[in-house]
Amino acid sequence: MAKISVIIPTYNRAAYIKEAIDSVLAQIHEDIEVIVVDDSSRDGTAGIVSAYGDRVRYILQDNRERGAARNTGIRNSTGEYIAFLDSDDSWLPGHLASCLETLLRVPGAGAAYSGSYMTDETGKIIGKLPAAAFGDDPLREIVSGFSSRGCNASSVLVRRQVFENAGMFSEVRDLSGSEDWEMWTRIAACSKLAFSGNFTAKIRFHGGKSSIDPVRMEKSMKLAMHLVFANPCIAPKAESLKGKAYSGLYTIIAVNYYAAGRMKDARHNLMMALKARPSSLLSNPLLAYTFLRSLTGRGVSATMRKMKWGLGARLGR
Repeated sequence: MAKISVIIPTYNRAAYIKEAIDSVLAQIHEDIEVIVVDDSSRDGTAGIVSAYGDRVRYILQDNRERGAARNTGIRNSTGEYIAFLDSDDSWLPGHLASCLETLLRVPGAGAAYSGSYMTDETGKIIGKLPAAAFGDDPLREIVSGFSSRGCNASSVLVRRQVFENAGMFSEVRDLSGSEDWEMWTRIAACSKLAFSGNFTAKIRFHGGKSSIDPVRMEKSMKLAMHLVFANPCIAPKAESLKGKAYSGLYTIIAVNYYAAGRMKDARHNLMMALKARPSSLLSNPLLAYTFLRSLTGRGVSATMRKMKWGLGARLGR
């Protein structure tokens, strides 16, 4: 049976990490190594993890954000396959088995991912995040739509060898919140990303989640896009997509600001989206919808808030 290393980066998630660990230990796939990398929590996380004894390996590191924590886990893992689970998320019991079956079935796949449910702070399912399979050119789809088809850090299973080809997670602190999306572009540039077709991950949304901070997400998303077009292995393949890519980027930033009630910032970014690609007003319904609602100053609907959560999760949060 193939060994899977499960890496759980955490920082002050004592309220949720037990549920995350329990969901890993309840997996149908049995050959699992669980590694919790604590990014210097101050809330009793260490005590909760220690109660699992030798079933869970605990590593404490200086505070360096999630990218560095995931890399620490990768370096200390021994599995042929590596899965990630954010410490406020969880899995259904068949998650790893489903992703592994997909990864082994699809020729050329370096990573496989499941669909994800959205849950509220209590863990109650409130919807599904958009998820779909990639076409023949996943890199083009990821870059042009600033999306990842539902692939996120808590839904993906990766072959260890892929990190040797694509590199590790960026440890640039300002990239936190979008480091996953930037990683997926590098994986897509050297291998296929396969969708299991099943919804087996659960992504929790709560007040401390980075994807609901529009200022932080704007900064990290812009940096992620800059890194992609500065990457010599990716830029030549993506150069023709630059206008569409930046238009999509600014549209998502605008949605985040709109959902936070910051209409002026939303309109500014929508104008930047149009400047990057004028035809987007007609071809991108999300841009047109957000622009009209921001002009009228209409209240933010619950649907829009969920949409914004979904956008944040698709980027990796």
